[in-house]
Amino acid sequence: NVVTTALRQVLRRVAVEVGPFLNVEGSGLYALHSACNHSCQPNAEVRFQGNHELHIVALSTIAQGEEVFISYLEEGLLRESYNTRQAVLQSDYLFACACPKCQRQEATPDDCDADDEDSDDNDDNDNNDDEEDAC
Repeated sequence: NVVTTALRQVLRRVAVEVGPFLNVEGSGLYALHSACNHSCQPNAEVRFQGNHELHIVALSTIAQGEEVFISYLEEGLLRESYNTRQAVLQSDYLFACACPKCQRQEATPDDCDADDEDSDDNDDNDNNDDEEDAC
């Protein structure tokens, strides 16, 4: 099949560029998902139903005509510092993020966003003084 052969060639070329990043449990091509850009402060998220059905679910009200943003990063990484997020996005997705959250944190690139920290993280019973504080 011509389409299958062409797709395999594209995947081989992409694999050369991104290395082991595509070595995942599975992959798929989703037209709607492909139209969503990344933000470290997304207004939607990707959810799978079963093995093959992908849904884009709003995390907040999205006005008509407003762009739908998802995060390419796992939830835990969204709470990390600007520098950490930028390094992962550059390494895995080959771009630098300029979303509102990144623009806000650019001046303090090693700090976490207080809006994203869980209140449980500041537990008074935490006696791990030797460990560096994580985001």
